[in-house]
Amino acid sequence: MPRFPPSTVNMENYCLFAFLLLCIASPVRSGDNYLSLRQAFPLLNGLDRPPSRLSLRYGGQNFTRCCLMAFEQALTVENGAVAPSTHASFLDGEDKSPVNITDLLESQFPCSAAYQGDRKGVNQLKVPWWWCNDNCPGFEISRSSKLNQWIQPFVGFVLPSVIFCLTIPRRRKLRLPDKVFPRDIDNINIFKAFISVGAAAFVVSTDTILWLGTVFALAGRLLLSGVYEAFIDKRVVDFMDEKIRNGCLPPSLRARILFTVLVGNLDLESAWKPSMDLANPLEAPGTTHQTPVSRTPPRTPSIPSQQPSSNSPTQTPQSGPSNGECEHTPPATSPTTLQPLTILPSDVSVPSQLIYERVIRQEPTQNVQLRLKSMLACQNSFGSYVGAPVIFYLGSFVFALLEINATLGENDVAHALAFGAWWMTIPHISIVSGCLLAGNNPNTLEAIAPNGMSRRRSSWKPPLNAPKGFWAQLGWRYQKVAYRLFEPTYEAEYYPAPMWERGRSKRKWVMRLVEKYRNVAPRDMEDLQSKLLMAWGDWFLISVLSTVLLSVPCVLGLLISYFTPQVGLACRSMTFLVYVCSEVLLLLLWIWDLATKVERPRPGVAEPCGGNTPGERTEVREISTSYLSILSSVIFWILTTMGLFGATFSAIGGTMMQIIGVYRNCLCKISVGHWKDKNMTLFLSTNNRMDIEEALHWWLMTGAVATGFLGVICYIGWWYQRRLRFRFRGLVDKLNYRFPWPEASGQSRND
Repeated sequence: MPRFPPSTVNMENYCLFAFLLLCIASPVRSGDNYLSLRQAFPLLNGLDRPPSRLSLRYGGQNFTRCCLMAFEQALTVENGAVAPSTHASFLDGEDKSPVNITDLLESQFPCSAAYQGDRKGVNQLKVPWWWCNDNCPGFEISRSSKLNQWIQPFVGFVLPSVIFCLTIPRRRKLRLPDKVFPRDIDNINIFKAFISVGAAAFVVSTDTILWLGTVFALAGRLLLSGVYEAFIDKRVVDFMDEKIRNGCLPPSLRARILFTVLVGNLDLESAWKPSMDLANPLEAPGTTHQTPVSRTPPRTPSIPSQQPSSNSPTQTPQSGPSNGECEHTPPATSPTTLQPLTILPSDVSVPSQLIYERVIRQEPTQNVQLRLKSMLACQNSFGSYVGAPVIFYLGSFVFALLEINATLGENDVAHALAFGAWWMTIPHISIVSGCLLAGNNPNTLEAIAPNGMSRRRSSWKPPLNAPKGFWAQLGWRYQKVAYRLFEPTYEAEYYPAPMWERGRSKRKWVMRLVEKYRNVAPRDMEDLQSKLLMAWGDWFLISVLSTVLLSVPCVLGLLISYFTPQVGLACRSMTFLVYVCSEVLLLLLWIWDLATKVERPRPGVAEPCGGNTPGERTEVREISTSYLSILSSVIFWILTTMGLFGATFSAIGGTMMQIIGVYRNCLCKISVGHWKDKNMTLFLSTNNRMDIEEALHWWLMTGAVATGFLGVICYIGWWYQRRLRFRFRGLVDKLNYRFPWPEASGQSRND
């Protein structure tokens, strides 16, 4: 084995020691050998990419690029090491402490950080408002690659709201040209078919968007009108239940009251007489409550189900209700339910006479009962039209909550959840609409109404010749344009009232019935009229219910946006606040408009179609020429205009700005109270500690509350609707009931 000289051995040992020392020290010295920041942070190379081709005014801004610019200005390289810049201190460490460069190098990049299980987050990158406004003007349009910015609020909440708005009653829709669907299919080619399909899709989509915006902008009045009609339905059902239990009201009047409940949403002047005529068979000479005519019909025998006794109350024809509250009590006869025959009266020669008499008496009642039940059954099912869409809407909430929990601190997901909670107002309107007894489709009345009526295409078709006068011609031209653009929602003889007028329409129907048939049962009609009188406590209850259904979605959305950093009242939360204030203002104005109606006799001639007779009372506004009245009217319309503008702008404009991305700008990143403070700082980094804390404390909790609240409201509305329909069917079954309820016998009641 060869031997090396000592000098060579020492040289080898020295080289080996130097190599080991270099290997140990190289990881430590690698952080101090940077030539530039982009070498330490390769993501800064994204600044070399060309900016968006879009103008900054039209969404060409990119706040990720702004974050990279601020990050590059916040740091510098000194002697091969990364150090904070002395010109701009944009970076903060944990608990607002100075940034730790070693942690910054080892942690996620602040401009593209995502939640990975560490609730401490990344370093905060904040810039003053003046810097953001100078370097990053304009807004950032929603990008197709970032689905949380637009696809979740649009597909998850806005599109399901379209299903709900289609179930809300409306009167007119955009006219679909007949040329889109020609009757002769032989002349259709592929080119014309594609054009027709595109035109039809455009018209239907435009009509749906317009109606959706109208419903959202007028949510306060729609909720108020629906709650008011539900209030009237319940009071009328309670009134009928009480009167039938006491044996009051003739069957024909009972039927007319029940028909009024079902068709009270239709135009009064056109549908009044046909709906009231449906109860005419109960007034025929063969019915139980009419006095026999001159020709002598077979006398109805009294058929007891057991041996008669001297103290039996049914033997006294004059026996009325036990409480004596009925002024008009029909003659006491046997109930419509047949009892077993034990003793055949001596004045009945053959049993066939008795059977014939009972069939003649019961057939008109059964026909009217069948019509009432058929009209009720033709209405939309709450479960199919409201309950099932609510379940899918709740699914969007659940998906958003799961995504928030998986990506804590993602602001786009929080804003999508906030707007979803806000749009929960439309499902509330649909739920209230589904609780009402009157159906939306007027063809149900047309199918069972007496024949012989002239069919009309439109109630506002303009005359052929233009009237004289400038304003008259202007109105005539407007009517022609509106007639060409819009058509009735239902091709029927009768037109339904829009949702915002249904409560008032139902009240007009009931008041017309009270005045028309006051001479039949004066005291009972006075009781019915008193049921509709609204005290201030009643208006307070209705306004509270409407306000709760309206304000809870807005408050939940406001809380989520308010506690999304930067914490404060910013653009999105301000949108919710303006909307709820405008809607509450309109709701109070509409309550005042309904509550200030008075009733007074209308002088004049009787109206056609079974309208008011001279001397009848109708709802009119008390007109006064005093300056105070004129001033109050002017103030009312000014406030109404302001409320409509605020509600429409915030509802439609706010939703569009969120989906497009207009709110993604420097001004909307700080609270409204600091807009004049140019040194106010705003966040450009993502997934910092504050974002994660707010997501845990506010986003998840508020989203869960919104999900539970909508589910509870849907269940209450579903239960209320089923219960009210069950009671209504019970009243129809007892349409011809003649006696007070036998409370002591324990007989079941269908209420």
